[in-house]
Amino acid sequence: MIPPAARFQVGLPSPLGVLAVFMEPDGQAIAEPAYRARLIEDLTAICAAIPGDELAVQFDIPEETAVWEGHNTVHFDDPKTGIVERLEAFIDRVSAVVEVGLHICYGDISHQHWKEPDVAIIVELTNAIATAAARPIDYVHLPVAAGWTEPRRFAALRAPDRGEAMEVHLGLVHISDGAAGAAPRIAAADTVLSDFGIATSCGLGRRDPAIIHDILKLHEAVAVIRR
Repeated sequence: MIPPAARFQVGLPSPLGVLAVFMEPDGQAIAEPAYRARLIEDLTAICAAIPGDELAVQFDIPEETAVWEGHNTVHFDDPKTGIVERLEAFIDRVSAVVEVGLHICYGDISHQHWKEPDVAIIVELTNAIATAAARPIDYVHLPVAAGWTEPRRFAALRAPDRGEAMEVHLGLVHISDGAAGAAPRIAAADTVLSDFGIATSCGLGRRDPAIIHDILKLHEAVAVIRR
């Protein structure tokens, strides 16, 4: 049963996350203003159609993460500043009544990250966006590799400038090793964070619909461990 307090989550990719995948840099520079304008229209329509206290808007930023890692390049100067300014412009258009989240993504091609996530990079990127935005970021969702069973893997999440009100959701649920595999990852994270949510590393996309129920039941089993 879905609890009454649950919100309807809308996941939105940034213009960079789409254009950088399908276009060369000169084409990105031409297309980005129109793409940005249309995304703002869609964001405005979504916020108008769904009651604010029932809505969560999540910005999915895999390309921004790759640029912050120094792995990918962008069509504009000063990549980090440009990334933050672009995301800030979207985030600040969302009413404070609506929850806003960030999905820091390292991809899920064949259910593999393109590289092992770097928590220090994730914290730096999240804090830069949260500091620039006029409204709070309510939560951040980040991937957790299956082998992260040592507290040092989560140490950077102690960063003091992460807003206390910002929830952290760890993508530590892996269908490959089930609840038993999640348990040591939870134990390691517990040494760093007093409270956190659990999730898969990259949502429920690219999964066979036939196993979605099993994945949801796995979330339930892992949540029991977390309690």
